[in-house]
Formats: sequence, C-alpha cells, structure tokens
Amino acid sequence: MTRHLLSILLLFTTLLPTAYGQEEQVLVTVEGFPITLHHVDQLIASSPLADRYPTLGQEEQSEIRGNILIRLINLQLLYLEAVAQKLDQNAAFIAEREAFRKGFLYKRYMDRLRDQIRVPDETMKELVAQLKGNSEALDAAVAQYKTQQYQQLRNLALRQIRQQLHLTVHSERITQNLTPKTILAEADNYQLLFSDLDIPLNNNELIDTATIEEQLYQQLEIDLVNRMVRVEPGSLDTLMEAFNRERLPALLLEQKRQAWIPTEADARHWFKQHRTLGEIPEQRKIAQIVLDDHNKAEALKKRLASGESFYQMARLHTIDPYGKQQAGQMGWLPKGTAMGPIEQALAQMKPEEVSAVIKTEMGLHLILLEAVRPAQQLAYEAIQDRVQQAMLEEQLPPFLHSLQKKYTITFTEPVAERSSQNH
Repeated sequence: MTRHLLSILLLFTTLLPTAYGQEEQVLVTVEGFPITLHHVDQLIASSPLADRYPTLGQEEQSEIRGNILIRLINLQLLYLEAVAQKLDQNAAFIAEREAFRKGFLYKRYMDRLRDQIRVPDETMKELVAQLKGNSEALDAAVAQYKTQQYQQLRNLALRQIRQQLHLTVHSERITQNLTPKTILAEADNYQLLFSDLDIPLNNNELIDTATIEEQLYQQLEIDLVNRMVRVEPGSLDTLMEAFNRERLPALLLEQKRQAWIPTEADARHWFKQHRTLGEIPEQRKIAQIVLDDHNKAEALKKRLASGESFYQMARLHTIDPYGKQQAGQMGWLPKGTAMGPIEQALAQMKPEEVSAVIKTEMGLHLILLEAVRPAQQLAYEAIQDRVQQAMLEEQLPPFLHSLQKKYTITFTEPVAERSSQNH
C-alpha cells in the first residue's frame, strides 16, 4: 500500500462517520448531491484555522465559510466531470481503489487484534509495584507491554493464515532475470506477480533485492489478511464512495495539468512573465499579548521593560485564546499582512523590541518582534512546483465556470447563495 493511499485511508477512517453519515441542513445541491452545513463545519474543524476561528469577527467567519462552500461546490463539479469522462473506469484508478479497499480491511483486522489485548491484573500489580506510583512511567510500561503482545498476536495470526492458505514464497526468483510476470508467491487460488508490487523495472540497473523483498512481504500481508476477512455486502459502500469523491477530482486535475502545462519550457516562460511568484516578502516573527484594559496594558509594558518574560506574561494575561495556548507566539508573518496599526508599529521596530500599547478592533496589543527575515527572489528551480500550481490555478476558473453551466446548482439557503456570489 503506497503512502498516498495510507494517508487517504487515515483521513477517511477519521472523518467518514460524521462527514457522510448524518442528516443536516442542506445549503446547496449540485446535480442533486447535497452539500450541508455540517460539511462546511467539518472542513473548518479540520483546517489550520480551527483554533482561531471562534476568535474571528463575524465578517471574517462569513468569508471563510463562503470560501469553503465554494470549494465544496467545485469539488463536486470536478467529481461529476471526472465520472462523465469515465475516469472511474480507468484501469489505474480501479487498481488504486482496490488497493485502498484492501488497506482499509487490513487496518480494521489489525485494529481488532490490538483491541483484544488486555494487561492481566497480576502483571498490572507488578508494574505498579515496580514503578512506585509514577503514572507517566506506568503508562509507558503498559504501552510497551501492549505493543509486544500485539506483535506476538499479529505474527501468530499471519502464520496461521499462511498455513491455512498453503502459501509458498519464491524469494529466490528475485534476480536480474525478473519480469513483470514473474510469480513471487502463490497460495490457494492466489498468485502475486512482480508487477503487483508497483516497482519500476529497469533492466539496465541492478536489482535491489532487499527493497523488493520488503515490499513483497508487505503486499503479501495485506493480500492474505484480505483473503480471510469476511465483509458484509454493502458495508463498505460509504467508504468507497468517499474515496471516489476524493480521488476522482484529483485525477481530473492531474489530466488537466498535463494539457495546460505541456512542457517545462512552457512553465519557465510563464515564470519569466510572473516573477512576483518567486518573491518572498520580508517575514517577521512576532509574539503578542492582547488585553482589554489600557491601564493593565501599560503596567505590563513596564514589567516587560524591567526584564520579566514576555511569553510568561502572555500565557498569564492575554485574552486571546490562541495566544494563551501558544504563550503569545504567533509565528512568522509576511510584511503587510498584520492589522494596520500593528503593521505601522512593526515598520518602526527592531528585533527583540517590545512595542508601545497598540489599539485595534481586537483589543490592546503589546507586540514583541522576535526576528526578521529579509525579502528574497527565488529562482524557478526552487519553486517549480509552485509555478505549475499557479499555472493550474490560472486555467482552473474558466474551466470551473464551464462546469457551472454544464451541471445544475441549486441553492436551498439564500445566505449560501449570496455568499457564493460574493466569491
């Protein structure tokens, strides 16, 4: 199973029960498919903005929700077009989908094995006595015990499956004479060919025996577990539908990328006309304390001037929930992206300097300028992926506009419609 498939598997096993299984307020339908308020909320909750979203103003929150709604609409349009172009019937997609299904069932089987593990009462008593009430050490010891037991249980289960299916592994065939049709393992009504490992075969290079053997046993483990798993008809329909809706739009965009960016020469020529893409503005690493009382802000300013820790003061006194959690540290901000009054103050400050009290609509701020990175101009080689992404995004809006005309979009909430029109 590839890393790409594993990442999708972990994403959907986390989000599926809520993202696709509940009746919710429908905001819009795209060719009959409902996009709900819950879908929007779910994306917000899983985004980097999740912690800060509740602290934003109503207008900013509305803008974020509108952008997310548009993203969901566009995703559905891309999915519909991918199906219309029969990308779901593509052999590579079908193979990837099957690998995902196998990976999910393998993970579920192993999770059930892990869930069977219990620490015996006698063992727990011995650990408690040995560690003398150290809860952290006890947690680590219990986790180590369960890991060891899981490995033993897993190895036993796999050994029984191999015996039951009469598995034979032909690792001796991993030689320079390998071909895609070389049979590397076989069991009852089962064969695993070299081509099933998805490893490029270049006859001009030496065979990497260790890598091939490692992938061989990984694939065997997944395949053989799947041979033993019993799946109720229809039980995976929701999961596989979610996979389709995630992967097919990406496949369509990969196809469009090849059409819109034919060669690297085209990308280099585009970059010469859009040099600003390679510009990195001055970056400022800042921390801040936000307060709601001017006298308290001035008092804290004096305490900081006397040498007290800015970060400790932020953790104790800031009214910004995100800042309190991060001890005031806000990370690196590009020049020009802070609120106006803060931007004006930063322009006059030097690294390690604390600002005067700054008033904004969010409150009263004390800003620590921790460090500054000067502006840069990057070469094409450093950002070629970003150049191609920008070229794709340049071509995408007219393509999406054509899909909006092709497929029926019906808003069921006037607010949702107004929000989409503003974007």
